[in-house]
Amino acid sequence: LLNWEFVGEVMNSDSPNNVNFYQLDGVYECPSFAYVDGKGILISSPQNLPTDKSNFENISSNIYMVGDFDFNSGKFTYDKFMDLDGGFDFYAAQTTKMPDGRVILIAWMQMWGREFVTSKDNWVGAFTLPRELSYKNGHLYQKPVREIYNYRTGKVSYNNIVIKENESLKLDNISGNTIEVELTIKVNDSLKTGVKLFKGTTNETLVYYDKESSTVIIDRSKSGIVIKGEEENIATRSTDINLIDGCFKLHIFLDISS
Repeated sequence: LLNWEFVGEVMNSDSPNNVNFYQLDGVYECPSFAYVDGKGILISSPQNLPTDKSNFENISSNIYMVGDFDFNSGKFTYDKFMDLDGGFDFYAAQTTKMPDGRVILIAWMQMWGREFVTSKDNWVGAFTLPRELSYKNGHLYQKPVREIYNYRTGKVSYNNIVIKENESLKLDNISGNTIEVELTIKVNDSLKTGVKLFKGTTNETLVYYDKESSTVIIDRSKSGIVIKGEEENIATRSTDINLIDGCFKLHIFLDISS
């Protein structure tokens, strides 16, 4: 890949009626293209993308487009334009293909337009946990890279725990600040169901399912240091999910460096 020939623009903003028209007057940063299970996936980070309900809430978003890449014209034609991650701090995602065929994604765990609370310690941002990508049933799926499971120790498990209305339950032998948690929760009649992370006397971070809006919400309004940003909403982020047999699953990694 030492000699190159310009074929054409992948996308441009010359024709607002074209399906590939940029949806903003801004920059699509850090593009990354990969074939995932035979589908062309173009990942990019548009700045100042208009918020659409719970989508694109950050000043700078991270999106993926599903479509076809024409190597003769250089054009990419897409039929889906989706949020890649519904959280606060995820930007500039990039992919690489592993020798075993897996497509691995990693991103910047930080966001423009925010207070950099670690700048006083002379560093800002980190990498996210690497993710394996797959595409099926019209959706791009992400899951933690399988190598992380080599570090599992000290398993503690509970089954068939019943939590009554307006009740909180602390499970014994689950504590510490570097934990992997897998939960399957049956909602039943509960309006809000979830978990409190790093709960102390005054601080806690909430991750829960809201039945009325059919969303999973992360709430860091009481997480400790308030991280202010340019966005109107600095407390919560949410993403739409569908229950399966009345249940939802959470897979949570807790650490202290992030």
